[in-house]
Amino acid sequence: MSMPKEETTEEHKETDLTSNIAQITACTIQSLCKIGTHAASSGGSQVILLNISWKGIISLLQLGKGMVEEKVNVREIILIPISVAIESLRVATERWCVPLQEVLGTAEARRAFLPIKYFLTNAVRICSIYPSETMAIYKSIIRCALLISHSSILFCRNPQLKAASELLFELLEPSSFLLLDTLMKSTEVSPESKCQLVQYFLEKVRTGNPEYTGEVDHTMNFATLGCIFSVDSDVDNINRALLPAEFTVFLHFLNASPWLREEVVIELCKKLHLFLNILTLEDVYSYVLGCQIPALSSDDDSPKVVWQPVYTSLIQALKTFMIAASSSSAAWSEFEVFLLENLFHPHFLCLEILTELWCFFMHYAEAETSTYLINQLFLLLKTLASPEEVLAPLSALRKLARASCNILSYASSATIDQIYTMLNDSSSKSSILYLALLMEGFPFDSLSRGVKEHAVKTLFTSFAGYLQNQNYFKNHGEINLPTSSSSGIIGFPVHALASAFQSW
Repeated sequence: MSMPKEETTEEHKETDLTSNIAQITACTIQSLCKIGTHAASSGGSQVILLNISWKGIISLLQLGKGMVEEKVNVREIILIPISVAIESLRVATERWCVPLQEVLGTAEARRAFLPIKYFLTNAVRICSIYPSETMAIYKSIIRCALLISHSSILFCRNPQLKAASELLFELLEPSSFLLLDTLMKSTEVSPESKCQLVQYFLEKVRTGNPEYTGEVDHTMNFATLGCIFSVDSDVDNINRALLPAEFTVFLHFLNASPWLREEVVIELCKKLHLFLNILTLEDVYSYVLGCQIPALSSDDDSPKVVWQPVYTSLIQALKTFMIAASSSSAAWSEFEVFLLENLFHPHFLCLEILTELWCFFMHYAEAETSTYLINQLFLLLKTLASPEEVLAPLSALRKLARASCNILSYASSATIDQIYTMLNDSSSKSSILYLALLMEGFPFDSLSRGVKEHAVKTLFTSFAGYLQNQNYFKNHGEINLPTSSSSGIIGFPVHALASAFQSW
């Protein structure tokens, strides 16, 4: 009868011992946090103390996982290095954003950025140990990435800060993105939470206007640098000045899409409409069209930093995302809707981007898939066909016909043959759309030989029949133009043949 009592006593001793170890570990972590925070505020004079304290914090957090969560606030510990990094970045940015007497040197920029990278690296390590706890402060993680991207944009626009821009790209941006990637890769973070993180992006653009109808609020004011670096993460995205930074971080998610979960890729697809709309903001599209940013060159065996237009990075990211979306039927369905709807976007930059994506799709997609989608596109284009639109060079129909001809130049002969056949079904809408395409450079040379010969013969036959109907030869070359035709366009065969000559 005494044996159970001894076993119970031993269990109590083990429980007490475990509790004591957890308590000691928690107290040590808290003490090291105070030491680390003090060392961080010393201006770099206590580097050894800083290293020892943070190495100790991370080691104890790793060893005490499962025991110390209730005794220490892991979320606050993660926020310490993030806050220090943001404050250090704020000081450097404010110092360099005033007119400089000379070009900023690489050594000075490196001295400013290495401590920031150190704190971000520690935040990443803690995040990898406690991803669930980190997910609870995902807004602060996003805010950190946005502020680093915002500083990068400021530096890119100033030639004197080229060294700072390149070093920020090499040292800080990867660390800030790694914070987000750690959450996205973690098996401890639920798919719903990962989708929630993506949903947060650009959301303040939507909610900034209480009567949001799909349009971007153009009345948001630029914020001062001090306001942008505010500790209140809830006001970040509402600042119009941070939209280019959100654009940059969103591009990172598009580039990371090949390894993201299907649910997250679908959420990104749903955000693409809003993502495209923010490009219509003056400060965003001027950034996309007028700025160059650092990028890694893949030409050599040893990658090096080169400068490339933001527009190039945007197109590359969207193409990467298109490939990732094609691996999921649900994601691809969303992306198809995006391709079809936004080719009708009224903004010139958005139309150009969609045309690029369509051309990429037509060039690399399987014939069956590309033919199906291009057929859907031309069915939609028919809804715009009208006699008034086709003769107006700047009309929506002509703009889309121009984009469509560009897209068709990447299609196979079989696809173009099918489109030609569809456009010659004798309906007035098809005839109008066909004329619009002829006026904008329909790729006759890409038709198969037999179809091309038939198309040319049809054009000349229609033209000859038109002249005959007008009694051209009897009237010695004078044409009495009709007031109407089957397509509603005066002199349709003349317009068609004259436009076709330009494509031959």
